[in-house]
Amino acid sequence: KATVSVLNWCSAACGGTSSALGRVIMGGKGAKRKLAERKTDGDAESPQERKRVKAEKKEKKGPPLDEHGNPKPRTDVRVHAKPNAAFEKFYRANLIDTGLLSEAGWEKFLATMAKPLPTTFWITPTDAAARGVKETLHEYRRKAEAGGGEVVVRPLPWVADEAAWFIDAPRAVLRKDPTFAQLHKFLIHHTEKGAISRQEEASMVPAHLLGIETGARCLDMCAAPGSKTAQMLSMLAAANFKAKGRGFPAEEGEVNQLLGRIDYGEDEGVVVANDLSSERVDTLVHQIKRLKKLYPLAVFTSHDARYFPTLRDDAGAARPFTKILCDVMCGGDGTLRKAPHMWRQWDAKESLKLHPMQVQIALRAARLLEIGGRLVYSTCSLSPIENEAAVAHILKRTPNTLRLVDARKLIGIASHPGTAAWKVMDPKTSEMYATLADARAAGADALRSYHFPPTDPKLAAELTKCLRLIPGERGDYGGFFVAVFEKMAELPRKRDRAGVDEAAGDVEEFDSDCDGDVELAERQTQLSKYRANVDRAQNDIEKAKAKAKLERVLGGGDLAREVARYTPLPEAFPGVLRGMVESFGISGALPVNQLLCRYHLELKEDGSLYQPHEGVPNRILFLSKAAADVVRWGTSSKNQRPWRIVSGGLRILVRDRMDSKAGAAEGEGEGSAKKATAEAKFDSRFAQEAVELVRPYVSKRIVAVGDFEDTLRMLRHKDKSIAFHDLKSDATHEAATALSCGGCLLSLTTSTGQHVYVSGLRTKHALNVYVDKHEIGELRRLCGVLMPEADAPAEDAAKAEEEA
Repeated sequence: KATVSVLNWCSAACGGTSSALGRVIMGGKGAKRKLAERKTDGDAESPQERKRVKAEKKEKKGPPLDEHGNPKPRTDVRVHAKPNAAFEKFYRANLIDTGLLSEAGWEKFLATMAKPLPTTFWITPTDAAARGVKETLHEYRRKAEAGGGEVVVRPLPWVADEAAWFIDAPRAVLRKDPTFAQLHKFLIHHTEKGAISRQEEASMVPAHLLGIETGARCLDMCAAPGSKTAQMLSMLAAANFKAKGRGFPAEEGEVNQLLGRIDYGEDEGVVVANDLSSERVDTLVHQIKRLKKLYPLAVFTSHDARYFPTLRDDAGAARPFTKILCDVMCGGDGTLRKAPHMWRQWDAKESLKLHPMQVQIALRAARLLEIGGRLVYSTCSLSPIENEAAVAHILKRTPNTLRLVDARKLIGIASHPGTAAWKVMDPKTSEMYATLADARAAGADALRSYHFPPTDPKLAAELTKCLRLIPGERGDYGGFFVAVFEKMAELPRKRDRAGVDEAAGDVEEFDSDCDGDVELAERQTQLSKYRANVDRAQNDIEKAKAKAKLERVLGGGDLAREVARYTPLPEAFPGVLRGMVESFGISGALPVNQLLCRYHLELKEDGSLYQPHEGVPNRILFLSKAAADVVRWGTSSKNQRPWRIVSGGLRILVRDRMDSKAGAAEGEGEGSAKKATAEAKFDSRFAQEAVELVRPYVSKRIVAVGDFEDTLRMLRHKDKSIAFHDLKSDATHEAATALSCGGCLLSLTTSTGQHVYVSGLRTKHALNVYVDKHEIGELRRLCGVLMPEADAPAEDAAKAEEEA
């Protein structure tokens, strides 16, 4: 109490410095120094003022200078890693004793792991900006070399066509060091628009080893956060462009945002991206949406990868995948360079626990793969328990079915081979054992036979075909492991297998043709727990909380996994399709069977799913042919276990009620907006992301904004609109007023006389541009519209800086 009284007196007497004085009184570490700083900066009382003073001090100090007096880039940031005796003991035994590293290599490994990762990224090959991005990067490379070569900017030599780049500066340095300000801004801009994707170099390897070809049906079993899925999509699109070399030609003077257009009506392949967590799937979807025109090639599901359902077509025949990536969950100690907290958290128990699940996922993938298809197994772990031991276990379970391909012969990155010998650590004692017999003799009962090296010399020799990325001597990357399998024959059905003794510790494999719906059973168990929590509540407050949680679970979230049902538009609502075709003059070439309605599903009390809404959805989606087939087959009754599809398809039509905001843009109010709705023939407009896709098929409701002054005024207006009486072009005024109210396409004239197509809405007295707030900056850049500094939206810059 006496201390509190003193602090209160301090607060009144010293203008709010009670907390600092309190630290002095209580003897806090560094308190006297901090209080002295506060007194020195006597006028810096507010947080804003203190931040300003700190910035001024930093500016006065400035960055270090080189011998020419120029700012010297900071590349010496280090990861503050604390030693972990168990980590060093385990990896000395499994990297040095196995011959993978020498003593000097071990020291280089530790030194590299204590540094943050350099910046690496790849370029989307089908993006129109790809060529310009490479030219700009070469400019930065020449400048870096001319400046003495302290910072390296170069393409990754093992990636073809200079499609991936390396900058010898950590991400934090790029973001904060003023020397890199221009380069950082360049990277942010092209990352947002999908021209480049930042990804660790080691993480790029698995997708390259898939060898994706035109028309491939791909599955990414553990996809989030989505960088490898994005790679797979870009590789699929690039393979299609190279193989088929066709697409719609750009109109004269049009700013085309792709090198070519994907023919979504043909079978161009599909990438199915799966993850167990609905929250992680949301992150995954956000990542892929940056690629815009590649989005219709993707389908997003939420299943436990161990129980991923078989896909069956309309005839009930199984449809296997041609390429499957199993980038399985792992201990992740290969990522210590970007997650230094894991140094002190590392222990041997995690690898032992994960190994059975990793093998189960790979075995399920092997069953879903077609004969002749390729399966890539990868982890960001350095542990042989999760890597070579898992590969040996998979091969042992799939004799004459899977064969291991030498991954190091398929790719040019400097790497190490897999190892055929390793030791296993008992997590209780940290003792190391070379054989199960030694472990059993010492009482290490947590270890299993499949944790140890195989005793069959032929199987052991196969493990050297795996690829290891060990940071240090051979590369400035993170740790990674990759194994490449090819399927030679079908796996025997679970009931026909012999020699699998699960009672002796072998892992359980899921076979959808023999086993029931494991996920449904798990969901029902979880629901029972939530209901039991309601019954066990001790008072009204606890009961209300438990009921609220049960309702949230039934309405969506991880348990329901935000499942959706897709219905073809021509079957469900032929009138809506007819209205779109007649209103916009859609040609017969548009594959209308790939237009789908999406409905959210919710959980019933018994754990089954139902569709609460039956009307016309607010959004109509478009998928590529292969993706639409996958969605239709996956949710049909032919499947013993329907797919849980979370997202998929490019938003193509959006129902527009022309609410008060549209009326307010014209100064007419809500009544005018209702009247405009009544006059509209078709109550939907094209979503901006679909404009490039649909533009070649549209012949009506196109307004050419032929004068750049009109484009300028429209894109500078706070509502991105222009009233008819403000239009400078008579031809634009005539075309706009001749239209009925409703959606349209606007062909905006740029500052260079070219044209950019955008989604628009014709209301009673104005034309409105309907572009997402995160895309308006790019549209203004394409059109050559410069915003007055005072009016420039700050949220775009803030968001870009945060994401960078």
